[in-house]
Amino acid sequence: MKRQKVISYIEENEESAIMFLCELLKIDSSDIGHGLDGQEEKAQLFLKKRLEQIGMETCLCEPDYERIKDYPECAHGHSYAGRPNLVGIMKGQGEGRSLILNGHVDTMEAGNKELWTYDPWSATREGDNIYALGACDMKAGLAAMILAAEAVLKFCRLKGDLILESVVDEEGGGNGTLDLVAQGYAADAAIIAEPTELKIMSASRGVLVTHIRVTGQASHPNYKWEKANAVEKAIKVYQGLYELEHRWLAVKNHPMLPRPTITIGKIQGGVAGTAIPASCDMDFDIEFLPEEYALDGTCRKTNGKDILQEVTDAVTRVADSDAWLREHKPEVHVDQWVEPHSVNPDFELIKILQKNHGDGTVSAFPAGCDARHLAQAGIPAVIYGPGSMSDAHNINEKVSVSQYIKCIKTMALTIMDWCGIEE
Repeated sequence: MKRQKVISYIEENEESAIMFLCELLKIDSSDIGHGLDGQEEKAQLFLKKRLEQIGMETCLCEPDYERIKDYPECAHGHSYAGRPNLVGIMKGQGEGRSLILNGHVDTMEAGNKELWTYDPWSATREGDNIYALGACDMKAGLAAMILAAEAVLKFCRLKGDLILESVVDEEGGGNGTLDLVAQGYAADAAIIAEPTELKIMSASRGVLVTHIRVTGQASHPNYKWEKANAVEKAIKVYQGLYELEHRWLAVKNHPMLPRPTITIGKIQGGVAGTAIPASCDMDFDIEFLPEEYALDGTCRKTNGKDILQEVTDAVTRVADSDAWLREHKPEVHVDQWVEPHSVNPDFELIKILQKNHGDGTVSAFPAGCDARHLAQAGIPAVIYGPGSMSDAHNINEKVSVSQYIKCIKTMALTIMDWCGIEE
């Protein structure tokens, strides 16, 4: 009876749910400088008011760099003044399981607004889609988990604790969720509402955003044969990593994830076409697997430390084959460290999501996300939310309204099943 009341309430308030999402989308909560700073506070205050209206105890708390600086995955140099995390808690009546619902309120920057069909903060609805910066990544998932909690708490008293986390600075490395873990927020399981097109995902890839600097000798092009050109030397390093990627493609596999990749995203060197460059900087996105399955079927767990060693070894091989680089080693530095994560596909929370969503398929998230912070703290984390990753970090970002409403329903029923309700 209560399950039907909850679903009927969500269906009767669909337009209100859409309005709530649009209000959130109209608030600019984008990161600045890929998380070095940000402007999430206004959105957090908006959400705090809603959480308090549904009876949750709330806490606004800025991440504390001193608390997280020694974690390997901490993104350094970020400011959190005016960038608070928001936590909402509904204590259970006892004898139930606790659940964390986690989503990030920060978005990427809009980029060139002239390229957008609609203003990035207009929350324009066209057909089944809402267009706005952060629509799928991941304000729709964040709004869905709040409205799911609202619908459940209107009719039910939970046995287990329900914790809602709206975190900052996920796009810049995940320090928001990392700080909550460091503070001791924990539960028996968690759902991360990243855009999965409502597919249930039990694992995510790891990411090393890596910076490599190659030094050369500044000079006039007349001395080309006597001086070391940093850009030319950097190309050798790139070719070495390209070869490493292809070795990975031949031997590393996962049943639910794309194979590992090494993608160059930026290369910058020199001052002019008429000068031999003294330095060259390259930025790479290195995506790797939580487990690697070899061709013979054997499997091994992986981590960022091991992958970084493989990358460093490849760079060293290139350097050892070049007289200049042998004496002037390229510098390798990780700017953003994201470990992979995985949960047993037979975990009970996954079974509950399958039942309530109506689809038994379990897949994996092809990028990194905050699930790994929770998993490393011993909290099994599953990824499930509206929207497509193909729209994330993209011009004309959008989310499907029907997926958004479906997500609210599935999450509401899952809260009831996992935490338990008093009859």
